[in-house]
Amino acid sequence: MRERLRASLPAYLFSLPALLFVGLFVTYPLVASFWLSLTDYHLLYSDDTKFIGITNYAKAFGDRSFRIAFRNTLIFSLFRVPVVIIVSMFLASLIQSAGKFGRVCQTLLFVPVLVPEAMGAVIYVWLLSERFGLLNHLIGTALGITFAKNWLGEPGWAMAGVVLTSYWGMGVSIVLYSAGLAGIPKSLYDAAAVDGADAWDRFWAVTFPSLRHTTAVVGILAIINSLKVFALPFVMTRGGPARSTLMLYHWTFSNAFQYFKLGYASAMAYLLGVIVIIIAGIQLAASRRESSS
Repeated sequence: MRERLRASLPAYLFSLPALLFVGLFVTYPLVASFWLSLTDYHLLYSDDTKFIGITNYAKAFGDRSFRIAFRNTLIFSLFRVPVVIIVSMFLASLIQSAGKFGRVCQTLLFVPVLVPEAMGAVIYVWLLSERFGLLNHLIGTALGITFAKNWLGEPGWAMAGVVLTSYWGMGVSIVLYSAGLAGIPKSLYDAAAVDGADAWDRFWAVTFPSLRHTTAVVGILAIINSLKVFALPFVMTRGGPARSTLMLYHWTFSNAFQYFKLGYASAMAYLLGVIVIIIAGIQLAASRRESSS
């Protein structure tokens, strides 16, 4: 026993820095924030903090702004997640069939991922600007008139602008699908071709089933990124107009760092985390059920 412990001692010593890092910057903040969610902790009035149980969680469900933010986040996710999956799979298929030129296109499509999300939002704010935006200029030039529309100043168009901007960073999904396509044996396509299957039939009989696990990963990542979207609506619209683009992360951020209600903000953060875990769990369960059938 002592010899085994002595032999494994170097491994424990080498892993100690990582364990300390996880403990200090992951485990402790999780425990501390959960405790805060059960109190009425206010950053400016911390001397009067008291334990209130699940009151903050109940307050969130009765908060009209929280319900609006939750609805907007779901709308954003419904318009983003399916498009990311379908378009990424389609583009990856084109890249796979284009040879060396496809690799160049894949690199170019991945470049926007390297651009910070906030910077991408600033670029789209300029493109959609009412007075000097490129979109209004192109429409005005095509129609031969002076066209000035405040795209980010109307509720429906503002949400559409945020959703369209979010497609900017789907390069990761394209790379994942490209890797999944590269792992499909060519013999499966040859066998399907011998059976007389055309390109569409080969896609549904070979490509789509083979990408089932990749689609599950891409779907989970897209859902998580959609539910925790923050930088795009914050930079582009500040949650407006009329709270039409207010998202859950934005409302949590506002309560924590604008209103200093850290207890209430922690409760909302944990509610969002539970939502993400539930949806990701459903996605994983559905994927496993399909793979076992």
